[in-house]
Amino acid sequence: MGGQKLSFRSKRVLRATSVVAIAGLASVGLLATGAGAQSSTDPGVSAKAVKLGYIFSETGVAGSTVKNAGKACQARVDRQNANGGVNGRKINMEIVDDASSSANLTAAQDLVQNRDVFAVVNNSSFAFLAYRYLLGAGVPIIGGGYDGTYYGQKGNEDIISSLGNGAPFNGLGYDTVGKVMKQLGATKTAALGYGASASSSASAKTTQDYAAPAAGLKPVYTNTTVDFGSTDVGPLALGIKNSGADAVYLPLVAASNFAIVQALAQNNVNMKANVLATGYGQDLLDSPIASTLTPNTVLFSTYKPVELKDKAT
Repeated sequence: MGGQKLSFRSKRVLRATSVVAIAGLASVGLLATGAGAQSSTDPGVSAKAVKLGYIFSETGVAGSTVKNAGKACQARVDRQNANGGVNGRKINMEIVDDASSSANLTAAQDLVQNRDVFAVVNNSSFAFLAYRYLLGAGVPIIGGGYDGTYYGQKGNEDIISSLGNGAPFNGLGYDTVGKVMKQLGATKTAALGYGASASSSASAKTTQDYAAPAAGLKPVYTNTTVDFGSTDVGPLALGIKNSGADAVYLPLVAASNFAIVQALAQNNVNMKANVLATGYGQDLLDSPIASTLTPNTVLFSTYKPVELKDKAT
């Protein structure tokens, strides 16, 4: 029975729904297609509904960035269902917390083997642990695009990244970070990355190897061995201080990012630019640290901020 199910799943394609999990906010966009919905004999698909799995890190070391993502996902799905669903089918969600751990893989297995979902949205820093299993099972995958460097690799064409097309090889990145640092008056750069996260360490290294020099900046300190989610950042702040860097790029979770910014300030390190890849949201605005951040701290966002107050937000 299990072998037959696996073989059948391998024929599924994303025609019933296209789901995009936005990192951090986890807004889910659902697009109806002209081709019509999948056969009701597909796992997770009936004549009136389609079931999707959603994995995120509500708790654990990555929770400081995405702890409310499940609520955001459900809110977006509720809106789509209020508008008639997709191709006449209601969207049902199975939402799972992976606790920022290897439970991401067991969550994916549970969603496929026991909950019969049609596709899995894996909006977690630990999604890299499950993508091989999901590919092997023929289950469509929509990932955050920030959990690994595998999205653009050959053989992974069926994995959809919410951040757009992935680079076909490691080391290719944008020069935005370097430009922002330059505009803020920086001359020497530092970058930190998690040792356990290929995307975090690659982002830090790419910034130092290419983006900083392209902007006329001098890379002086790179550390890609940071413990995931760590807030014990005294040695990191000291390393940045001793290097003479006046700008730092932090592709880390919010808790680590803010701890480092605070540690630099407490050690009287005169930073021209602190560029944070994550952290912006209502949790930050409601926290005491928000009032201590200076204009030289820039937070990137992959989604439209609610302050725009347009129809979508």
